[in-house]
Amino acid sequence: RRSSDLFSGNGEIGVMARGFPHTEVLHFSHAELHLPVARTDKPLEMAHHMPMLRQLCLDGEFKRASMIIDEIREKEGTKMVDNDPFIGAFQLQVAHEGAAGEEKPDDYQRSIDFMSGVTSVEFSDKAGTLRRDVFASRPDGLTVFRIKSAKPRKTTLRIAPNPWDGADQWIQDGVKSLEGSVEGDALRFSLRFRHKSHCNTLRGLEAAVRIITPDGVSAAGENGVEFTARDALVLVNLRPVRENEQFDAVFAELSGTLAGIEESYGTLLARHAKIHGDMMGRVSFSLGAPAADRAKSTDALNEHSF
Repeated sequence: RRSSDLFSGNGEIGVMARGFPHTEVLHFSHAELHLPVARTDKPLEMAHHMPMLRQLCLDGEFKRASMIIDEIREKEGTKMVDNDPFIGAFQLQVAHEGAAGEEKPDDYQRSIDFMSGVTSVEFSDKAGTLRRDVFASRPDGLTVFRIKSAKPRKTTLRIAPNPWDGADQWIQDGVKSLEGSVEGDALRFSLRFRHKSHCNTLRGLEAAVRIITPDGVSAAGENGVEFTARDALVLVNLRPVRENEQFDAVFAELSGTLAGIEESYGTLLARHAKIHGDMMGRVSFSLGAPAADRAKSTDALNEHSF
């Protein structure tokens, strides 16, 4: 999580946009995605250690007494039972033509419309203006991502695992496999867990990404596609794979849902914005800002505030 990211969500699916101009990274998450951690049936037997712990406390060695429990646990081969940690699902990497060596773009703006939940990035360069909008739809239960430019522009989309900074060991222990791939003209991400427990029987997660452009897409490696278009619509559908479900069947379900969507970006947004706006409009708070300040982007307001 980065404080400068742009956030959107529908109560179940979350998406964070880094908001860079020529290269974008969208981080996806799902509210149910908790990684099952390995548990042991062997309890930590503390009775015969109590005299030693009691003496340490009497001697004022409180810090030593608190730390020795970990030493005992390691020696006896038991583990502390933690809550299953919440983890991110995957990331969608976007690269527009001109990313390498491109000079600083003009009119670069990032913003969040809280009444619709839409995050936006807009800039201009030698190829003209480009705008990206993304939101997690409440009525449709998926993420809608639009790329719109003044001229046809080559764009590459790749699907990849989240880096999970600082958590390598328990990720390696708990994740059996994670893989992004191209399935026809769509992208697929599959995350499979190694463990399960009586309170968390999730097997992993599946995601499907459909790209809609006038001229279609072409493969760009094992986990990416590329296209050249002025207007592209990217639909992302994801959910956990539960006990007794098969990964391929869940991916087929997600892909089938995306294939059945024929509406335009504007129609999808209007349907979502009505529900989201009604929720956000239940409470209002005003500082009396003039209309000119209300029209400014998030970054412009932040720069002005400092």
